[in-house]
Amino acid sequence: MANEISIYEPRYLAEVVRTTPPVRTFFLDNYFTNVKTFATKSVDIDVVKGDRRMASFVHPLVGGQVLKNEGYQTESFTPPLINPMTVTTANDALERMPGEDLYSGMTPEERAAKQLIEDYQRLNDAATRREEWMAVRTIMDGQIPVVGPGVNKVIDFGFTNKVKLEGTKKWGASAAKPLDDLEDWVDQVLENREGQVVTTGEDGIPYVVKEWFQGTECNTRSGEDILSSMEAMAKLHTVMQAEQDEDMPGADLLEECRRHNRELRRTRKFVQKKKAKNPFEERLAQSITVFLEAGEGMVKELEDFDYERFCKEHRHEVCHGDCNQHNIIFTREGIGFMNFDYCHCGPQTEDLCLFMRKILEKHNWDPELGRRMAEQYNRKRSLSVEEWKHLKLCLSYPWRYWKLVNYYASSQKVWISRKNIEKIEQATALWQPWQRFLQSFC
Repeated sequence: MANEISIYEPRYLAEVVRTTPPVRTFFLDNYFTNVKTFATKSVDIDVVKGDRRMASFVHPLVGGQVLKNEGYQTESFTPPLINPMTVTTANDALERMPGEDLYSGMTPEERAAKQLIEDYQRLNDAATRREEWMAVRTIMDGQIPVVGPGVNKVIDFGFTNKVKLEGTKKWGASAAKPLDDLEDWVDQVLENREGQVVTTGEDGIPYVVKEWFQGTECNTRSGEDILSSMEAMAKLHTVMQAEQDEDMPGADLLEECRRHNRELRRTRKFVQKKKAKNPFEERLAQSITVFLEAGEGMVKELEDFDYERFCKEHRHEVCHGDCNQHNIIFTREGIGFMNFDYCHCGPQTEDLCLFMRKILEKHNWDPELGRRMAEQYNRKRSLSVEEWKHLKLCLSYPWRYWKLVNYYASSQKVWISRKNIEKIEQATALWQPWQRFLQSFC
């Protein structure tokens, strides 16, 4: 039965509940405070490529050090319009507005005036959000893509954020300190107008803004990008070597896989006991045993491999820790790696495994592609027999399937999206290609 309103029943009209989040301009307020407007169709922008140098110490009898002026470059730009619109009909003025009393007696003219104010605020907020987005893109990418109906341009500020190591400081040289360099670079942040690196927004949440590479991430569909990334990773691993006294955390793949297996067993027990299963749980119950057995088999082989001894022998190696396609960037100067937040000491073959697995899962575990990837890496950094065996063991764990199970177990959601059902179907469909790949690898 429809909800009916009785004129004889006293009631109170509550406030209007708006679900649209308010406009917050954190980046504009903190990093783009020098606003200038112009009344011409086009604007010329003088781009000054500067740096941040400190003044040198000099003897009183020695002349001062000259700070070279790098000059500037003029760019001409015709900006597109930000022109949001809304449509108001006569019917809008005849019907009760949100928050209006049921029997207010407001005239259509009064409603139209009030609606005009609200429409203006909504359109102004939309334009402000676009400006905030442009500020974010400038800081994060150094570029603003101007794409819309009838316009397709890119405003490029030419940021490089490049550090060049030469002489004995070059990685691989005797005086090189890769870990010290990474520590200096990984957390490079921009200062706000008060000279602070941490800014608290209106919502009370602290923010930092980091400098990133300007470029494009590795294209997983491009064989050239994939093989070039393998070569770059091998070169990176060659120079990422830690000194014996470096205080840097390590990783324990064996313990990690043991923990994952315990999670798989707990989830299997829970799902098998559950009577009313949703579609995701039904597919989980049908497939989890075979993946659990694969995981347990990998742990057993890793134990027999004497993983602890192997890690000690490779303690001097430094791993990126999250070497996937998103963190490999193709720039004008070459291939760069970003996000060293999970950097640790240990066998670098675990980096190699992560990248290979991410790529091969997208290529149906193609044995030929896997062979070419491994050979490309091996040309620049030769792997020992034990490293080849360790790499195969790393690839033998059902990482993708465990990730889905972990999401299900930790989220504790009754409703599972169709996307996650598709993911578990894809993971189970890859079982046979995965096994054929492992049989042919090495």
